[in-house]
Amino acid sequence: MAPMKWTINEILDRSDELADRFEAFDPDTAEEVPVAEYLLARAVRQRAKNDGQVVEAVQAALEDGASWNRIGQILGVSSQEAKDRYGHQVEPVEVSGHERGGST
Repeated sequence: MAPMKWTINEILDRSDELADRFEAFDPDTAEEVPVAEYLLARAVRQRAKNDGQVVEAVQAALEDGASWNRIGQILGVSSQEAKDRYGHQVEPVEVSGHERGGST
């Protein structure tokens, strides 16, 4: 799972969209959010980003030949917990015609 790469045109299109939103923003009608709720929402977004990075790292480790046992050790959980948590989020890796990372 590689990070999404945007073309220059996609970035420019997105920047135009954001510029339009900023220009149309009316602070008088905007909904105020308490700081604690804002911080919670920000933490949730950061956790989602971090979880995505862990999935990418697990995928890379499997592709590099790491076992679920080793991945579990690095994550601080059992191999079965690691596989239960991330196994469905990564692509199966085959080495010499056999799926790698399948054993616990």
